[in-house]
Amino acid sequence: KENMRVHEELLNLAFAEEEALSHRIKVLEDELKILYKKREEFHLSNKDKISRLLAKRRSMARLEAKTKSMGDDLKRNNEDLGTSKKCKRALEDLQTKALEAAQDL
Repeated sequence: KENMRVHEELLNLAFAEEEALSHRIKVLEDELKILYKKREEFHLSNKDKISRLLAKRRSMARLEAKTKSMGDDLKRNNEDLGTSKKCKRALEDLQTKALEAAQDL
């Protein structure tokens, strides 16, 4: 009879532990669902951020190309300006010589 009581007590303890473990498993499964949801939200958030970064990178590349092109244009314009100034001075010198020659007539 004592042996039976010990056996019942052990069964009760085993059932109680099984219930506690079942409850813990349920809690962990619920936490896991939350973590899966957070992971999915994180992936979506990162996907949006990556898309924005790639768009910014493309814009930056276009701006860098445009900046280089404008720099090349500026260099050519400065060269043309130098040439124009030389031509202007040459024309002014010719005009001065022409006026001096006209006075001698």
